[in-house]
Amino acid sequence: MASLALTAGAPVERLSKGVSGTLGFLDYSHPVFDDFKDPRNGTFTGIRFFTYRTLTPSATDRVLARFDDGAAALVERRVGSGRVIAFTSTLDPSWTNFPTQLMFPVIVPEILKYLGQYEEPSAWYTVGRTLDISVPIGAIVREGSAGDIRDVSRKASAVVVSPSGAQTTMGEGGPPSIALAEQGFYSVRMQGTGERRPYEVAVNLDPAESDLSALSPTDFLGNATGRAAAVTPAGQTLEKPELTAADMEKKQSFWWFLLVGGVLALLAEAVLANRLSRRFGAGLLQTAGR
Repeated sequence: MASLALTAGAPVERLSKGVSGTLGFLDYSHPVFDDFKDPRNGTFTGIRFFTYRTLTPSATDRVLARFDDGAAALVERRVGSGRVIAFTSTLDPSWTNFPTQLMFPVIVPEILKYLGQYEEPSAWYTVGRTLDISVPIGAIVREGSAGDIRDVSRKASAVVVSPSGAQTTMGEGGPPSIALAEQGFYSVRMQGTGERRPYEVAVNLDPAESDLSALSPTDFLGNATGRAAAVTPAGQTLEKPELTAADMEKKQSFWWFLLVGGVLALLAEAVLANRLSRRFGAGLLQTAGR
């Protein structure tokens, strides 16, 4: 509590009041409890607290959990670039049954990962992303060999080999990160790691580039030329303007003229054919009379 500079009070004996305490509030917007917004992922209702200390957080502290009487149970404070969380009960069964509950081995690792600012390493990257030197360093730390004075933790420098064979120095004497511009496997060999197997990064093309759905003319022109499509003052594209109901009606009315013209042509053909047939019939009658 001293490192947090928090004001801690005397222990609160809940059993003396005839009932144990429970958690009455959890900040589910916090990363520690984010996965438990869905009660199917776990619930804290079965946890009982027999004793805990009162704690008075400052205005800048964040209360992550409170007991059913409103007392603070979990309090977070930022210290420099780090984080500290104070728990007002115990992590053994003397003051609570929390260590015997199913949520104990679930929530404690979440709190430790949050305090250590640990993030799961990416299994693969996409072309265009950036690889920071902290990624291979983190891999060595997870292996448990970062304490060696000859290891990369003391010599943050690496040679990166791209899929095409180009080599780039990253870290000391070079940039702290590189752009992953090629598809394939990048090999990262850290300085001072001896015969350790190089750290490898798989780089794939963006799956969006395999999308076969049709592009609008505006998007196609923007992708092909790198500039936006020209638009009218009304906001419509000149390549394929959006038609209003009136515009569509005008286009449809043109077909009426074609239909009327076709009907008139059929009528004219029928009249002409009728006249020709009469003349032809009269000529046959005159020939037969002779």
